[in-house]
Amino acid sequence: MVIFLITVSCSSDFTEVKPNGVLESTTFFDNEKNAEQAIIGLYDLLQYNNSVSWSSALFIKVLPGDDANTGGGKSLLTNQLCINQAKLGYKIVLVPLEMSLDQMLSRTMSSTTGYNSIDIFLKRLATGEKEDAMKKMRRMNREIEGRGGRYTVFKPREDMTIEQLLASVHSYNADVIYIDYLNLLAGVSDSEDSWRKLGNAARHAKIYAEN
Repeated sequence: MVIFLITVSCSSDFTEVKPNGVLESTTFFDNEKNAEQAIIGLYDLLQYNNSVSWSSALFIKVLPGDDANTGGGKSLLTNQLCINQAKLGYKIVLVPLEMSLDQMLSRTMSSTTGYNSIDIFLKRLATGEKEDAMKKMRRMNREIEGRGGRYTVFKPREDMTIEQLLASVHSYNADVIYIDYLNLLAGVSDSEDSWRKLGNAARHAKIYAEN
């Protein structure tokens, strides 16, 4: 029986194979399609954490009301995150760029009391419901203050750039600033390269947060 042993050398191109399905983090955000995929992935993770159980990572549940029929929505999710973090003792500032101040406050009261946000906004609550809602709101405020937290809604009176907006809320000394939505900032959505402007605004906010 004759056994042949053959030794073959290979180039690094043959032995070092890049894994399939892995994208380069340094170049991934260079085009609009990849940036959109990343945002969808983030929302998918939030949706999963928000729906599996009461032990959800974000501890969020949509209370009965008109918002529950729509699946919550990003603004409702953001508002609930603000409330939860304020209850944990953080100083939170929410900047609604799409909704009016009254609309956002109605949603805050709806999330806290369980009453329909449209009924709150249109002042359709009965006398007993109003008293109950105010009692629950005062209880929430006492809980937030007792933990050392704060929840502030800052509604700009005019369009602002990311630089102007962050300068306006700087005096609140917030731990977390939510901007709903970032793409509604001045100079972001009204240009042909809006996705690039959106990335620049996000990077500016990141630098602000790190400093």
